[in-house]
Amino acid sequence: MPLKTGQSLFKGKYQIDAVLSAGAHTSLYCTRGAPLQPARMLRVVQREASENGTAVFSEYRRRFQTEVKLGEIYRHPNILQVYGLDKDADTLVLVMECASGGSLADRLQTLTQQGRKMSIEDGIRIIQETADGLAVIHAENIVHRNLKPSKLLFDEDGHIKLADLGLAQLPNEPITRLQLRQSHMPHPGTPAYMSPEQKTSSNFITPASDVYALGLILFEILTGHVHRNLRPGIRASKLRPDIPAWLDELLARMLDEDARQRPRDAAEVGKLLRDRAAWSLPAPRVIGANANAGFLGAGAPAQSASSEGGSGNPSAPSDASLRGLDQPPPPRRGRTALAILITLLLCGGLGIGSAVFISQAGWTFGPFMEMTDAASTVEFLSRTIEPTRPRLKVTPSPTPAPLTETPVGATGLDSSPIPTATLAPALVLTPAPGVSIELARVPAGDFLMGSSDADPQAEPNEKPQHKVTLAEYYIAKYEITNAQFAVFVQSTGYTPTAWLADKTTGKPNHPATPISWVDASAFCAWVSRTSGRDVRLPTEAQWEKAARGSSTGSTGDRLYPWGNQPPSSALLNYDMQIKDTSPVGNYSPRSDSPYGAADMAGNVWEWTNTLYSDAKGQPYPYPYDPHDGRELLDPNGVAYRVLRGGSYLNDASYVRSAFRGADDASQAHKGYGFRVVLLP
Repeated sequence: MPLKTGQSLFKGKYQIDAVLSAGAHTSLYCTRGAPLQPARMLRVVQREASENGTAVFSEYRRRFQTEVKLGEIYRHPNILQVYGLDKDADTLVLVMECASGGSLADRLQTLTQQGRKMSIEDGIRIIQETADGLAVIHAENIVHRNLKPSKLLFDEDGHIKLADLGLAQLPNEPITRLQLRQSHMPHPGTPAYMSPEQKTSSNFITPASDVYALGLILFEILTGHVHRNLRPGIRASKLRPDIPAWLDELLARMLDEDARQRPRDAAEVGKLLRDRAAWSLPAPRVIGANANAGFLGAGAPAQSASSEGGSGNPSAPSDASLRGLDQPPPPRRGRTALAILITLLLCGGLGIGSAVFISQAGWTFGPFMEMTDAASTVEFLSRTIEPTRPRLKVTPSPTPAPLTETPVGATGLDSSPIPTATLAPALVLTPAPGVSIELARVPAGDFLMGSSDADPQAEPNEKPQHKVTLAEYYIAKYEITNAQFAVFVQSTGYTPTAWLADKTTGKPNHPATPISWVDASAFCAWVSRTSGRDVRLPTEAQWEKAARGSSTGSTGDRLYPWGNQPPSSALLNYDMQIKDTSPVGNYSPRSDSPYGAADMAGNVWEWTNTLYSDAKGQPYPYPYDPHDGRELLDPNGVAYRVLRGGSYLNDASYVRSAFRGADDASQAHKGYGFRVVLLP
């Protein structure tokens, strides 16, 4: 469990002064500085009492050892300094320099919440400094492989510190798969910030892969949008017209699908940016932690035509590598000929046949829509697929799907029903053939959220226990199954983070896993569009009320959905007693919640919509307030979301109804699943 301020590690060697972040596997802390003992930043992993805990521990030990090895070799002002690794049988501590200015992810989130964009000159400066740090490792043919905004930290003066080299590809070493997430991709990393070759190639990748990731970060800085959520090939200047033409063209080169067309490494990116920015942008200004007001400016000042094009500035660089950045690159004749041939074929018989097929499948090719708010971004996720394939869009249902009152179990691609003989009738939503979602009604009213001091297992983030009032809603009686999720994937062409249909053979009625928050949100958007109903992930409060009951009588004091009886193998799937997921409803109705929801303890963790921490990385406190920002959709996707219920991997302390887990929205762990709510 996360340490608290004032606690110590290794018999007082490290005193915890502040908790910076607490994730599912690692936590980040600042130590208290003392004379002759400067403050340090600690990344801590503690072994869990489960098989999965051992796997996590071993994986992070390997990562930390890689970071220490590289930290001993490379010293650069734009690379976060690693001082060493402390460990014992159950704890790993990576000791690093302090980066007190927070992360780029934090700053981008703040700007999004304010409806603003970072200035162009600040964005260029951030990428320049990042490229300078990357160039040091690229010179040795080392590839970072995990570049994203949360890995770019600021020191107290506002300079970039490139963090987390634990997943770096080293020369002459075998490619390391990300065993922790059970990813099907050959290289580790974060899918939203991977190059095409990092996702698909089993060979060593080149520094040009990091250039692609750096381009994705620059695109996000300049436009406020995550590149993967938009139409393939969209130029940044279409979303922000004041981006100079040369920068727009350079960014397009960095994001080229063909690695050979990109700048070869970070050193070349830094040179191109620095040479052009030196004469096309204003003089540098301080962007440190004490100058946040300037850093979070609304945008770069307007530039004259002569400075943007360069013809009116006698100091414009003449480097041959910069020529042509203001003009489109010459056409690639081979690709052009192929495109013409495909077009002619599609206009003939093949085109007619394809149109008939698409029409019968219920798909339409729609025009690109610029996302203007968080809701439209999440809606777009459900029809975003790999950049090299056409975008698919599901035609909305002209009328809302009916809600029946038949006690039908959730079934999918096969006809295996979930046991329902003893269940009371419930509403059933059928948004598409093969997807029947049985719903339990949760009436409007109060309930007690969180834990009281009487619970000896209660965590600080569960207190104080308080009353919350919610409007009526319906919650899925079961977690979304593999069969149901497969229909969604097959209907839309959506590419999940890690879920694979071929690994679910024989388990159609098991909960869909591994699922990221992004995947779960995409599924909800699809169901909403096809059914005409408002279907979402539950808020943290909606989930807990459905698990514990109302505050009337004693139900609000329940530790578990079934009451206060300690967990056992007869009530739920937990503590590696089965070592795998179980069919949804397997323990129903004996362990159902007061409203008839099954499996709300154990089996798989369930994503909620609720953010665990704010833009500064500080956990949202209790009492729960849905209007304080914790229910934002956060289109940038760099955020920790609350997970509830525990999983088959966890012991009894994790499956209490008030326990709060959290992880990055992009994570798809083998114990992560979800259920949905429907709003009347």
